[in-house]
Amino acid sequence: MPKRPTTQAPCTLSASRCADRASRRPTHLTRWFLLPLLWLGALYSAAAEERLSIELSDGTRLEARFVLPEGGNPPYPAVMLFGGLETGAQAINLLPGFDAHIAFASFDYPYTPPRRFRLWKNLGELPKARQAIADTIEGVGVLYQALAAHPKVDPQRITVVGASLGAPFAMIAAGQQPIPGVVSVQGFGALEDVIAHQFHLAWGEDYGVVGRWAGSVVARLITWYADLPSPEAHAEQLRASQNALVIVSRDDQRIPQAASDALWEAVQASPAGARRIDMEGGHLYTGADAMIRQLLSITLDWKQDVGLLE
Repeated sequence: MPKRPTTQAPCTLSASRCADRASRRPTHLTRWFLLPLLWLGALYSAAAEERLSIELSDGTRLEARFVLPEGGNPPYPAVMLFGGLETGAQAINLLPGFDAHIAFASFDYPYTPPRRFRLWKNLGELPKARQAIADTIEGVGVLYQALAAHPKVDPQRITVVGASLGAPFAMIAAGQQPIPGVVSVQGFGALEDVIAHQFHLAWGEDYGVVGRWAGSVVARLITWYADLPSPEAHAEQLRASQNALVIVSRDDQRIPQAASDALWEAVQASPAGARRIDMEGGHLYTGADAMIRQLLSITLDWKQDVGLLE
């Protein structure tokens, strides 16, 4: 098995620049929350699919997709995928055809946000969102346990991958569970600052300083009310037996640089093997083919290096 890499300084890769939709004027706040996880869907080559019913501590049940690869010899390495809210379990087969002997699993988030968030009109959504956050974090852990016990999955080669909105869920779950690998794509710490930034993008252009001030106030209220767990605190709890890959986009206008750095510093503070890669380009979005191919190549190389692939 390849030697586990030690923490290292960020490296720079050149990639075809792709336009960042975040640079355009947002039409509504929820656009950021709908960014899908596309790139690892390219690995999907299904021979068999089944549903895994996972039960949470309060009796809630989530239905997970579990896809086995075509060919190869079990037990297989496995990847749990979590991206934007609308993608959910469908992230597995967005780009089929890549011949890799990897099992995939994911579930739809237990919450569908309003298409356009209006603060006073949609206040009733906050309790639903808060519960969904807790259910998702627990669900990722329960799904990992189900995969680790599955006869066709190698429990030593399970990786949780989160992109954008899915990245905090992946990192928090890896801090709570001994998941061997965790990949954070355009992830972040400093949740309150990241939430405020989305309101600044949505309201700042229309309302100027007042809009930015209101966005900061709303972000603080949401963070307090939802009692959001800290990705940084969980990243610091990663174990020496785990490996973490943090991928950051240099021109990501959706995620403040300080929030990306906060997560990376927390990963470095843990005893886990850690690697950071800074890519050119903006926030991941549908149709960014060059960026998706680059992310796919980077992740497969890393998984091979740390013994999580074959």
